[in-house]
Amino acid sequence: MSKKSVDQAIQLIRSGDKKSGGKLLAEIVKNDPHNETAWLWLAACFDKEEKKKYCLKKALEINPDNTKAWEALEKLSEEDTAWQNRLDLALEKEPEQEPSTGMIRGATVFDTLPEVEPPPPGENQFERTKSFTGIFILGFFTVASLIAIFFYVLISRGILFPPTPEKTYAKEMRSILSEYDTWEDNKAQFDAALAGPYSGVLSPTGGTAMTASDALFAYLALLSNPSEEINNFTARNELADFLAPSSEAAYLSGQTILTAMDASQPPTEVQDVHQQFYTCIQQETRRARAVNQIVTSGVATGFNINSEACAALPENLSVLRRFARDH
Repeated sequence: MSKKSVDQAIQLIRSGDKKSGGKLLAEIVKNDPHNETAWLWLAACFDKEEKKKYCLKKALEINPDNTKAWEALEKLSEEDTAWQNRLDLALEKEPEQEPSTGMIRGATVFDTLPEVEPPPPGENQFERTKSFTGIFILGFFTVASLIAIFFYVLISRGILFPPTPEKTYAKEMRSILSEYDTWEDNKAQFDAALAGPYSGVLSPTGGTAMTASDALFAYLALLSNPSEEINNFTARNELADFLAPSSEAAYLSGQTILTAMDASQPPTEVQDVHQQFYTCIQQETRRARAVNQIVTSGVATGFNINSEACAALPENLSVLRRFARDH
């Protein structure tokens, strides 16, 4: 409310109508809780010491330099029975209120007045401290979380603590061995197709059973010595139905392993095992590729690749699995 409303309340109190003045001041501080003068005069409208102290403290929260409020509060704390008369006398001698300083004019003595409840207290220093503490704790944990994430990224990417060559190779080998399981399944299907029964234009007269591998050799012989009875194109199409899907799958999965192994750097302790394992996969991959080329395009090269390099495959595989697990 305006200064005029405060002046009206002061005039009512000075004229002896403290009930009306107190009600008006209570309404003023309810709408304008930072009105220092209204709080100070409202203190004069209560008999109960705790309510007087409450109003004086509210005035001091707004203006800690209000000497009149400090003097009145100190006298209340000392339980001086004569404080009311001295404060009334001091107020009566004060000049008119100055808006910038919150000084007040004289007032009558504090008589018994009707109870005028002050408005509920606003945020006090304790509540402000709690709020600040909560913000500080939230900020602390936010910063700590960001720092933790930053260090996690540095560590997980090997920037802060670079992994040893052994750990790097073990990580790469775990991925390679996972690809090996796929290649092993594809190679088993390819080998089964080669060993499987074949019946077609390359079969001996009379329908004698033969394997797809035998038929493949018969086709290669036919390329060198063409026959008027057997059409090369028809024979190759039949072989493609038997061998093309499995040979292509075995070739592609083997090539994936070789590419990954080319990019790895094996530690000294497993270099020989690494190379033997690589050579085995390489030879089997070449064999699958040669068969695929024969049955799809008629290119007759590389089928007679031996598999001697795979003789130690089980032992080499066991060593590599153990190394990948222990590192």
